Amino acid sequence: MNEESDSVATKKILALMQDVRIEAYPEFVMGLDGTTFTLHFDAGFNEATYVWWDTLPIQWIELQPLVQYLEELITAYRPDPGK
Repeated sequence: MNEESDSVATKKILALMQDVRIEAYPEFVMGLDGTTFTLHFDAGFNEATYVWWDTLPIQWIELQPLVQYLEELITAYRPDPGK
């Protein structure tokens, strides 16, 4: 990534976050396998951390466009292990 693409990505992330309104915590779930995901935001002394197991809870579905975009960025800019 370069500064211009960083700026575009940052603006898109902020736009995707701007109108998100979600419940403080979703219903209880647990399991034996799967993946735990964490999304953390901070702004000075204010911060929020969202952690979910396997599938984004329906109560947090408004985060889906942001999560999808972040996953796309990670995939696009992850170093190629074959190089």
